Amino acid sequence: MNSPQKEAVIKSQTHSPLFKLPGELRNWVYDLALTPSTSIINPSWDTTIEPEHQQIPSLGVALLRTCRAIYLEANDSMALKKGDFVFTRVAYIQAFFARLSLAQASHIHHITIDFREAASGDTALQSEQSTTIANEWIHYFCCTQGAHMHMMGAWCANLSSLKSDIPYLRSLCFDLTNWQPDHAGSRLGGWRYLQSLLRKTRDLDSFTLRGKCLDSRFWSSQPVPWSLGLWISPAFDKDESVLVDLMGQTVRMAGEKEVRLIEWHTKDGVTLLAVRVVEARNACPLTSGELHLSRDGRTSWDSFLEFQDDRVESTKRRKASLPASGAIWDGLPTIQV
Repeated sequence: MNSPQKEAVIKSQTHSPLFKLPGELRNWVYDLALTPSTSIINPSWDTTIEPEHQQIPSLGVALLRTCRAIYLEANDSMALKKGDFVFTRVAYIQAFFARLSLAQASHIHHITIDFREAASGDTALQSEQSTTIANEWIHYFCCTQGAHMHMMGAWCANLSSLKSDIPYLRSLCFDLTNWQPDHAGSRLGGWRYLQSLLRKTRDLDSFTLRGKCLDSRFWSSQPVPWSLGLWISPAFDKDESVLVDLMGQTVRMAGEKEVRLIEWHTKDGVTLLAVRVVEARNACPLTSGELHLSRDGRTSWDSFLEFQDDRVESTKRRKASLPASGAIWDGLPTIQV
């Protein structure tokens, strides 16, 4: 079909009642139809292979197949822009993005990594496969392609890296809810693993950790919000705020009309803790004096630093006032690691 014929077909298709709606309403229809209703877990182009834990919701692509006019106007990029893509292995990321053009990949700015298949640091639960998967994630986040080829052979040489596979990535989430151990014995190992993963992750707009809450019913003092979620002293070497410090290293500095925010939300035994850069006009953070009062909220990076300094000074004063043999750090329970 030559170009004049294509134009004639498209023109006849635009006589549909859908195209009589204002453009804003058509965009609303496209948004509803093409936005995935749930997370897309381990998407695969090969329909004969189903990766573990795969979950593919309806993407509304039937709408795009109705006619060329709708396909050109709506485009399949909306599903890529709106989808929450979750991956449990490096291989699944590589296979998915290898089939996308650079233009298509440019629409995906956020992904979630679910570490459920990686070794958690608990030696009793580790298998050879889970240890391999955990090591692959470290390589994927920290190394350039083939950097360790001479030391680790083909295993390393065949792996790419996060930056090379998803060059337009701006937002990242680590989901630890199916990986994080319930007991204290392996928290230190898990904390060190997080440090390894995030050692070279930089210049994101947003970084989020999703993890299980710890039981604080028996704590003698009110913990700060980020203690409710993921890890707790002594995994932080008795410093609750070191987790936020580590996350802050992954996020770029705020621009002239932007601010850095720390946000947390706790619900149904799960905490979301995020550090992100937002426009200053959209920021309504708590003050540093209000941080300990709520399980849900946000604060600016500057307020967090003030809170951190006040916390350090308060701890020093409390320690100085207690006998050396009976000092307890800030009223929080001691945990054997």
